[in-house]
Amino acid sequence: MAHQELNAIDGWLHLNTWKEGLLSKMGHDLLLNIEEFSLSIDGEVEGPWQAQLTVRKDSFQVVEPTTLSAKDRTDIHKNICKELPSDIQFVGEIKKDSETKLLANGKISIGRHQSPIRFYFDLDEKKVSGRGELTHSALKLKPFKAPFGLIRIKDQIELSFSFALAEWFNTQES
Repeated sequence: MAHQELNAIDGWLHLNTWKEGLLSKMGHDLLLNIEEFSLSIDGEVEGPWQAQLTVRKDSFQVVEPTTLSAKDRTDIHKNICKELPSDIQFVGEIKKDSETKLLANGKISIGRHQSPIRFYFDLDEKKVSGRGELTHSALKLKPFKAPFGLIRIKDQIELSFSFALAEWFNTQES
């Protein structure tokens, strides 16, 4: 049985959000770094593997835009902590789709709400990287909006990541 534990030392996990609305030019698209998470991967060396990811709800930090003031960054962090009812959990299965692609199928949970998620990601000799799309509405989250909805966060969210992997992950054949 193969096992690997990953966290922010082993790679990065980002969340992208975008703005919309009549006065959206006054708002900001955001790139958030998730500073505290744990990812556990277990299974036979040849796969498939069971994956479990936990993201602390208070671990989101603004990376871009770099022009935001410290107060704006703090306000965004406070809003995220206030709106998320709990830490975020992903539980699913990862399997090889080809020599350089992996497929993850699972559920992402925030509080009592769950949403299925399926995404492909790239595998090379030393790391795995990819992107997955979610929506606020599927997770029963209310996106931020300014008074009268003049500026609001789009329903779409993009999760992106890159991790170093244990050598055993690349030793099996498809």
